Amino acid sequence: MGRTNPTCASSIVRLLLGSLCLLLLPGCEKAMRNMYEQPKYGPLAESSLWPDGQSARSLEPGVVVHSAGSLAASSSGRQGDLALPDWAAGATALDSGAAWGMVAAAHPQPVRMPPPVTIEELQRGRGRYDIYCAPCHSVSGDGDGMVVRRGFPAPASLHTLPMRAASNAHLFDVITSGYGVMYPFADRIAPPDRWAIVAYVRALQRSQHASIDDVPQAERRALRGGALMSVAAPVVRRLSAACLVAALAGVLLLIVAGRQSGQPWLPSYLFVWLFVLGLSLGSLAWVAVHNLTGGGWGQAARPFLQAALRLFPLTALLAVPLLFAPGELLPWMRTTAGAPDSGFVAGQHWYLNPAFFYARAIIYFAVWLGLARLLRSDRAMVPHRAGRHDAALQTVSAVGFILYAITTTFAAVDWMMSLTPYWHSTVFGLLIGTGQALSALAGAIVCAKALAGDVDAPLRQRFHDLGNLALVLVLVWAYLALMQYLIVWIEDLPDEIPWYLLRSRTSWSTLTSFVVIAHFVLPFLFLLSRGAKRAPAVLAAVAALVLLACLADSFWLVVPIFRPRGFELQWSDLGALLAIGGLWLGCLIFVIGLPAADPLRGALAQGTGDHGPQHT
Repeated sequence: MGRTNPTCASSIVRLLLGSLCLLLLPGCEKAMRNMYEQPKYGPLAESSLWPDGQSARSLEPGVVVHSAGSLAASSSGRQGDLALPDWAAGATALDSGAAWGMVAAAHPQPVRMPPPVTIEELQRGRGRYDIYCAPCHSVSGDGDGMVVRRGFPAPASLHTLPMRAASNAHLFDVITSGYGVMYPFADRIAPPDRWAIVAYVRALQRSQHASIDDVPQAERRALRGGALMSVAAPVVRRLSAACLVAALAGVLLLIVAGRQSGQPWLPSYLFVWLFVLGLSLGSLAWVAVHNLTGGGWGQAARPFLQAALRLFPLTALLAVPLLFAPGELLPWMRTTAGAPDSGFVAGQHWYLNPAFFYARAIIYFAVWLGLARLLRSDRAMVPHRAGRHDAALQTVSAVGFILYAITTTFAAVDWMMSLTPYWHSTVFGLLIGTGQALSALAGAIVCAKALAGDVDAPLRQRFHDLGNLALVLVLVWAYLALMQYLIVWIEDLPDEIPWYLLRSRTSWSTLTSFVVIAHFVLPFLFLLSRGAKRAPAVLAAVAALVLLACLADSFWLVVPIFRPRGFELQWSDLGALLAIGGLWLGCLIFVIGLPAADPLRGALAQGTGDHGPQHT
């Protein structure tokens, strides 16, 4: 009979003991679960133990409530939620001894009793928001906080319509219990601080979605530009005066050039007016887009965009001189349908005829003026409480953007493509609309830089967003222009290639190269850089170059057909630029006003970091 190995026996014993322990573990877990999930009454449940049949009992006289402090005696903070706040002490008829026993039975969730909103309450809320909320929601509440930029799921912007329509109690519940990937803050933030955060969130929302009706009557003049005249009156008056003098000089130059040289001045006037019209129409499109999408970039661009909408009646009035002699601009007005050797296709007469042309122009301006009036800030900017008005504004913006796209397409055909009736391009209207949006965005960037205060991280982020939008439009414009050229080049039709031959085989090719470089190549290279987009001065310089390129592009589209011998600058070009541009720019400076740029400052003077205090 063999002997048992002591090592083997010891291993068997340890194995048996380990197995026994594993068998006992489920019983321990069950006992622990039973202790945690012990039989108990739910809130307001019936009970047969008491004569009144209620399980919720008030505290006995003399009992000291230790859970009456913020988050006291509770690891989850639920007991602290029920602490009687100081501002509620005088609002209850219950004696202090039994108050929270009854409150706890009646309110399984935190008491819906926010404190009064004061400056101190907002400052406290801003501090708590910057600590607990800004890492995800960002200091401006647009959902682009530092952890989001590092890969964490982005929360919804606090400035969307559903967030502005949510009740204060809902926001308090979300902070308390969490939502989605947001964990609960019940054991991190005291109830009074949660209400302070809710108040500050409302202030953030109001800062970007306020109505002129929310401003006291005594301060409305300052908001609409009075403060600009008082704070920077000397500079503004000098700029406005210089622009008006330039406009007057431009008018005199147009008159002298037209009488002495005999050169037609309407082509010069047309290309400058189309450029200014593009700034106004592009601004209309951007305001509609921002009303639909929201975002801090719109607040940075708003001063210029809203001022351009206010100047739309002036832009329409500046079109009157073009009615003096339209036949000098539009060759089809000097011919009749089917006239021999006129270069006019008889089948176009149903569309290209004076009566229908003027009727369409009236419709265009009626639509644009109506949309500009509806989307102006003093009429369209709504307070966060007016959910129904918000929905109406979004409807107007959605329908208005569609009308803008349709009318701009037809207007581009009427006022630019029909200068050469035999030339056609189905993408021409979209190309013109993209250029208008790009020019308006460039103007908004230059204006934002001029109005911006100290450059802090939130301000850099808003300029970065504007730079990204500009980069997209630069690429879209270049793509559409290239596709238009390639299609015409591949088709090689005798009615279409002269339009490009004039601009590429004569001295106009120099201007063509400038437009390509200034409108696409240089902006594209600069806007690829994150640093350039986050530097307001650099981005404003790129935007100024884009504005110059858009002006040159308008000149390139309109004037060559009237100067077929080659590139030529005339005095009427300078006169029209001074007359129209000086008048429009002078009025723009007067309309904007510094208070409109206040949302540009992403943080107060003492805030310098990405999570610094936010202007409200």
